Amino acid sequence: MRGLTLRARLTVALVSLAAVGLIALAAVTYGSQKQFLEQRVDDQVDAALRYVGPKIVEKTLSAARDGTLTKGADGLATAPGGPEDFGGDGRGGDGRRGGPPRGDRDLPLGTYAELRTSSGTRVGLPFIAPTIDDEELPAPDLPASLPLRETITVGSTTGDIEYRVRAEPSPRYVTDSLAPTITVAAVPLTGKTDQLRQLLLVDAVVISAILLALGFGASRLVRQELAPLEHIATDADAIAAGELDRRVLPEAAPGTEVGRLGS
Repeated sequence: MRGLTLRARLTVALVSLAAVGLIALAAVTYGSQKQFLEQRVDDQVDAALRYVGPKIVEKTLSAARDGTLTKGADGLATAPGGPEDFGGDGRGGDGRRGGPPRGDRDLPLGTYAELRTSSGTRVGLPFIAPTIDDEELPAPDLPASLPLRETITVGSTTGDIEYRVRAEPSPRYVTDSLAPTITVAAVPLTGKTDQLRQLLLVDAVVISAILLALGFGASRLVRQELAPLEHIATDADAIAAGELDRRVLPEAAPGTEVGRLGS
């Protein structure tokens, strides 16, 4: 900065201070929005547990009573049918298969839920809600052991999609040995990620526009305020060059720094 003119240094300093303040404001806004969106997803996970959990329990209990709950080659206890059977009439609130029934439209698309034993073995079929384009997301990569009544973030089996997951003891018993089971619900963070990415883009555009406008305005303002000082420098150069009869014309109030220098 030492090689720059005073006008340039003042302009850079003003714009830099403004940039620090704007970036700090954007960081606070981003953190607040992220926390808000995470809390909203956590509320959706709780809602999914209350709604989808009983549906899985009811379906698996019915299969156990009918004797159609069987164990496949993978050792999983499986009920007949598919995820679409959880919708009552086989369709979600928007007419697609696999979503919540028409009476409940609050369940997020892409919600995944399953029933498992305390050892981590899945019981019955999972509930899978398709996305808006009727396409299933990759399933969450659930560990064998999940903390109870605690919402955590996990990845997916493929891709980079993340889920908020919560596990709670099931209100009923559904395995062959009538051992207690655990209901697991997972809601994808795709909506939250998209909103935060959009927020970052808007912040970047707005901050850039403000700094450009501020840099232009600060440059004009500093140039105007330092004009008397430039005139003094011009007169001083002329006197130093031999024009000894030349004098510095007072262009500022005597009480100011420029006025004192002129005097």
